[in-house]
Amino acid sequence: VLGTRRVGVLDACAAIAASHPRAEVMISLRTRDRTYERLAGDIAEAARVGVSAVLLVRGDPPQYAGARDTNLYPGAALSRLRAESRTCGVRMVLSLPAEPDPAGTRKKLAARPDAFVTQVIASEAQAAGIVEEMAAHGIGVTPCVMVPSEKNAPSARALGLDWSAYEGDCGAFVRRIHSLAGGVLVTSPRDLAAAEAAIASAR
Repeated sequence: VLGTRRVGVLDACAAIAASHPRAEVMISLRTRDRTYERLAGDIAEAARVGVSAVLLVRGDPPQYAGARDTNLYPGAALSRLRAESRTCGVRMVLSLPAEPDPAGTRKKLAARPDAFVTQVIASEAQAAGIVEEMAAHGIGVTPCVMVPSEKNAPSARALGLDWSAYEGDCGAFVRRIHSLAGGVLVTSPRDLAAAEAAIASAR
C-alpha cells in the first residue's frame, strides 16, 4: 500500500506463528538475489520464527537498486545447506516444471529436497505423472493451480498456461488435484476475489 512500510516475509510469518501456533507455514525464498550466507541466515531466522517449510526458487533477475544477480541456483544451494547441516530442521522444498526435464529432475533429486512444488499445471494428467514419478523416490509433490479469471489471464499468457481443461469448474479441479497429491497450492496473482471463490467452492 502506497505510504505504508513493506512487511518482510519473516516478520509476517512471526505474526502468523504467534496468532496461529498450530499453523504450518511455508515461505518461498529467491536464491539469485541472495548470497549463500544470507540465504542460510534467512533459513535459520525462518526456523526461529516457526516456519515449517522453505521453497527455494531462483526467481527473476533482481531489479531493485543496488541488487546484483548472485547466480545461486536452488539445487546447488540446497546441496550445500545439506552438506553443512544448515537447514535448521526446516523442510526444504524445490520446484518442478509442469513438464519436467529428466536431466533437470535428476539434479534436483541429488540435492535431497523434502518435497517438490510444481509450477502451474494445466491438467490432472500432468499432476498425476509428476506425483507418480516422485512417489518412486519417496518424495511428496504439491501441484500448483492458477485460478482462471479475466484478471489472471495476462499471467497465464506469460507462462504459456492453457487452463481450458478446468476453466469451467476450478473448485472441482482443485479438489481432484488435492485428492491425487494430498495437497494443492492455489495461486491467483492478480485476482484475490477469484481465489477466495475458488477455494470456497473447492471445500
